[in-house]
Amino acid sequence: MNIHEVRAELVKAVEGLSDTDINQVALEEVWTIGQVLEHLYLVEWAVAQNAKRVLANEDVITEPKPISLTLDRSKKLQAPAPYEPTTEPKHVEELLQKLEAARTSLLAVFEGAEISQRAKKAFPHPVFGLLDMNQWLEFIGLHEQRHLEQIKEIKAGLVV
Repeated sequence: MNIHEVRAELVKAVEGLSDTDINQVALEEVWTIGQVLEHLYLVEWAVAQNAKRVLANEDVITEPKPISLTLDRSKKLQAPAPYEPTTEPKHVEELLQKLEAARTSLLAVFEGAEISQRAKKAFPHPVFGLLDMNQWLEFIGLHEQRHLEQIKEIKAGLVV
């Protein structure tokens, strides 16, 4: 599934949910839907900014990493502090706008560089280590897919 398909499915999954719904704690020790959406926005925005920065850096060659493991939800990971969502109430429309802005920024950076150029530009991932820009783009889709499954689980536990 590509990043556009995953995003369309994510938007569809939260369609019709109210601000109350997305802020409801449905499962103990699990983020709310709003917090998941905020996390996705924070990660995607950071990847766009880092990618923009490394395009000006010297070339770095790195081996492909097993980023498909991102989809393995049996292993719960702690998000690095800058990508942890806040506990403040969230607003569906605002989060969807932020996600769209982050995606626009991300695509502008990636579409402005050739695939061969992106393969020589890398920056570190907290779990997988150094990923080239092409793997980062793939990671964004896998990461969003992982959290889409989480949103579906949370949604099933909502009291409506």
